[in-house]
Amino acid sequence: MKDATVQEYSSNYKDRVGSDDRLVDWYPVTASLVPEHQARLICQLTNAQYDGRLRAVYRTVVGLVALVALPCF
Repeated sequence: MKDATVQEYSSNYKDRVGSDDRLVDWYPVTASLVPEHQARLICQLTNAQYDGRLRAVYRTVVGLVALVALPCF
């Protein structure tokens, strides 16, 4: 069932954009050059770093909204 969802999103994206050529590989090239157990760690580290950056942006936005909204109360 999960694969069907991925396929559906992929088809929707290609219908909207026309091609997936603009998409870049998410993981470092080194992940394909090392043994699988090391590649998994590289990919997990990449995901954790992205998550950290995303959470920092979210924290900043929420903080700014709170600062702007605070004088209204």
